[in-house]
Formats: sequence, C-alpha cells, structure tokens
Amino acid sequence: MEAIILSFFAFLSTTLGGYIGIKNRSRLHFIMSFTAGVLLAVCFFDILPEMFSITAENHLDITNGLIALVGGFLLIHILEKSALIHHSHEDEYATHKHPTVGLV
Repeated sequence: MEAIILSFFAFLSTTLGGYIGIKNRSRLHFIMSFTAGVLLAVCFFDILPEMFSITAENHLDITNGLIALVGGFLLIHILEKSALIHHSHEDEYATHKHPTVGLV
C-alpha cells in the first residue's frame, strides 16, 4: 500500500511540474535549469552518505572518493560546455544543427 501512495504522489508532482512548465513557456529555460540542479543535488546527496559509511567501515580515507565525485562532475560539465558552442540566443542564428551533441 505504501508503494501505491508514494507512486501517486510522484505522479502528482510530475503532473504539477509539467503543468507549470506548460504555463510558463517563456521561462522554461529557468525551470529546466532548476530541475537539472535539483537532479544533481539529489545524486550528490544520495552518494555522499553511502560514500562516508563505506569509507568508515573499511577504514579508508574519504579524500579520494570526494575528489572522484568532484572530478566526475567537472568532467561532465566540461564535456557539456565543449559540445555546445553557443548555448543561448539560438533564434539569432540561421538554421543550423549541433552534430557534436549527439556524439557526447
């Protein structure tokens, strides 16, 4: 029963988010940026406690894990920024494509 209730609330939050996105099309880039930030925060805050507990159980240094976490984030960020040459003012350019985005 708990799974049904949680899935119902997930459905409601997704529907509400879609409704807000449709109603605010002029600010959709802000909404998408916020959503991406929330997704990254959820990933980080899900990984960090598990990382701390595993390193404490095995008597390891946490520094290497944190460096790997930050390094992975920076690598993804650099790949994303290098694939998109211009990330704003798309309507000012002539019709064009971004072939490197699919490769990354």
